[in-house]
Amino acid sequence: MNKRSIVGIVDEPEFRSENQGKDGLKVVGYYNALADFIRHTDTPMTIGVQGNWGSGKTTLMNHLWKSLGGYEQHDIKKPGKDTKAAKEGMQNEWVENKKAGSYVNIWVNSWEHSLMATPEEALIKIIQHVTLEILAFSDQGQETWNKIKKHTENLAKSGLRMTTAVFGGVAAEQAVRDLIENKPANSVKQLREELQSVIENICTSGSDKKFVVYIDDLDRLDPTIAVKMLELLKNIFSLKHCVFVLAIDYQVVVKGLRAKYGEKSDQNEREYRFFFDKIIQLPFTMPAEGLDIGGYVVKLLNQVGYLEERKGNDPKIIDTVTKVMECTIGGNPRSIKRMVNNLSLIRRIAGHISKDDVLRTPDGCLRLFALVCCQIAYPEIYKILKENTEFSKWDDEFAKRKTLGKEKEMDGYEEAKKSVEGGSLWDDPWELALFRICYASEELRPKANQVSALLNMFAGGESESSESSAIEVSDEELKRLLEMSDVTSIATETIERSSTSAWKSETDKEKASLLWGKIFKAVEESHPESIFKNEGKLLISGVVRRKSKKNKYATFIMGHFPVSLALFIESDERTVSTRHFKNLKSKKDVIEEKLGPIEWIPSKRQRQQVRLMADPKLNKEIKKSRRSSGDQTPPEDCHDKIVEFFRQNTKNFVETLEDNLTKTQKTQ
Repeated sequence: MNKRSIVGIVDEPEFRSENQGKDGLKVVGYYNALADFIRHTDTPMTIGVQGNWGSGKTTLMNHLWKSLGGYEQHDIKKPGKDTKAAKEGMQNEWVENKKAGSYVNIWVNSWEHSLMATPEEALIKIIQHVTLEILAFSDQGQETWNKIKKHTENLAKSGLRMTTAVFGGVAAEQAVRDLIENKPANSVKQLREELQSVIENICTSGSDKKFVVYIDDLDRLDPTIAVKMLELLKNIFSLKHCVFVLAIDYQVVVKGLRAKYGEKSDQNEREYRFFFDKIIQLPFTMPAEGLDIGGYVVKLLNQVGYLEERKGNDPKIIDTVTKVMECTIGGNPRSIKRMVNNLSLIRRIAGHISKDDVLRTPDGCLRLFALVCCQIAYPEIYKILKENTEFSKWDDEFAKRKTLGKEKEMDGYEEAKKSVEGGSLWDDPWELALFRICYASEELRPKANQVSALLNMFAGGESESSESSAIEVSDEELKRLLEMSDVTSIATETIERSSTSAWKSETDKEKASLLWGKIFKAVEESHPESIFKNEGKLLISGVVRRKSKKNKYATFIMGHFPVSLALFIESDERTVSTRHFKNLKSKKDVIEEKLGPIEWIPSKRQRQQVRLMADPKLNKEIKKSRRSSGDQTPPEDCHDKIVEFFRQNTKNFVETLEDNLTKTQKTQ
């Protein structure tokens, strides 16, 4: 490895210090143009910086901050609330040096304000933050300060009403609505008028001074709260001389509009679009096309010593890296840094345990690089590859076992399949099997072509973006690379992901408890000796586990999303649980004759899984409801079907698998 190579890449926004970061992706031209727009635009103006998680929105805003002189204005200490300066109405010492320059920069981190606070408190804290920052530049007298203070205190009291709703009987939703709708009892209108007066006084006649307010991490708030935040910003701070720069992921924030307009559809798409058009006058999408992604990634890989002693400008390596990135991560800076760190760690682990022979050639390094990109971009595909590395042998039956046929129940599947059949990416049986798998997943469906292009590169075949693959890999080498890369995998079993009780509202917890009560009652009525008895606990999670009474390696699970029964076979030694799983699976025909088709899910770790799923239509209905309502618990109109599934199947599932697992233990 390179003697001077660094070990990892820090995932921090660039341009945060006096020494601006290096323009690795060649995007500063875009940033400078946006800064120039802010300098010359009329006001009020709201700019929405749109980008996915990790796409560099904060880095862009830091660049604007620096370009508009933010650093000389930022590091100013404010007096505490009990100091003489605060009591005497914003003394000059508070705003010393801040008046230099034409641009007053104010930074608000929405996420930080939401920590240790209710969503309603966070709203008020953000409003007060911006208000007080503006006041910091005013040298007006005590009377003005008292008026502003009164209005912000009234807002704070409204926030208190929201946070104490459960004690005082006042609906939090109504309190927020009062603020947004400018009802007479609130101070929103008065606050806006007072602030405009203060700003006009600061921006004297002929001045080109502007207040530039950066709102970061809006998309990390609850989507409903983020929408309310946007509405409040529009109502309070749509002021002359003010420019707001909002960092948002539209795909996240748009979820907060469901309560207002319903699930997004062709019928209400206009309302969704008009909401953002009303608030945001200039949308700016983070640049993705024309970036030097390949060169940037190769440079980072050289920095951490992954491509040691390789020339960073080798056109073949850069070309391959670029094509892989186009199929997987794209230009997302956060995902790129995570990928580089993963490879750096894997390389070092391989060196310590004498398994680095795969990485002794440029092609071996590129193959592992491509696999880790797959791991990050498509964890579902990475998981399936771990289960069956011979992807060129995937067929219709294999896809059916993975999807349980749910894609055939989805609107548009047959038409979509016909439209791609015979194309360069979908002309082999394994590719059509991959298409089924991708279509069944909401996350993979829009990326199906990229997934197929990547696996075609692994297969050595042609893809739409290249004449031939530079990362062709054999089944044996793919297994070896999967073993090496598994250390950085965060894939989890589906049934385990369904337990999200920690994020449930009180209402959602009550619904879950009610549903589990119905399920336990039905199971005990049909099977009095069932291991699934209510043990007096408050059941609010998505799954319930019970240890088998007959087999020390067996745990049975009921889950209400997806609605399913599962058996976990787990031992401290993977070889033991694998042996029991294989022996049980040898009785597959006998077991499925009693239970019907079930999933057999092997793992290279300690836990093996067998699972019986409910009707795909039922799980699809529940998933749709969860997306629209935000609740983790299935809706009440699905409860009867869920209860009936467990009534009919629990006794048979537990007894059949317990008996057959016991028999396999006795024969060993």
